Amino acid sequence: MSEPKFTKGPISVTELAVLLHDWTRTRFILHAPDAPGGTAAIIGGLGEGEERANADLYAASTDLYKACEAQHEAIDRLFARIVHLDNTFRPSKCGQPWEALVQGNAALAKAVKK
Repeated sequence: MSEPKFTKGPISVTELAVLLHDWTRTRFILHAPDAPGGTAAIIGGLGEGEERANADLYAASTDLYKACEAQHEAIDRLFARIVHLDNTFRPSKCGQPWEALVQGNAALAKAVKK
């Protein structure tokens, strides 16, 4: 797969003790070395629990992308090996493993807008 064009990470989260800007209610700043000015995103104005969940998800996003990509490749290789051993095997007829491959591919494509 081509290299995605998003913040590579690592992404760290700083929770602010005092909210910045009354109009944005910024609560979290996400930092990444390759982001402009070192700031990947700011999160605020959503409600305390949702802000923390979004910040944590954003911080994990590059790791999640890489894990999804690795799992996609592993399932694809396993299918190829099974087909090599049994030429009657059809991956698209195997149910859940095939669906996982399709969903993983869709998620990767969505992340890089392919």
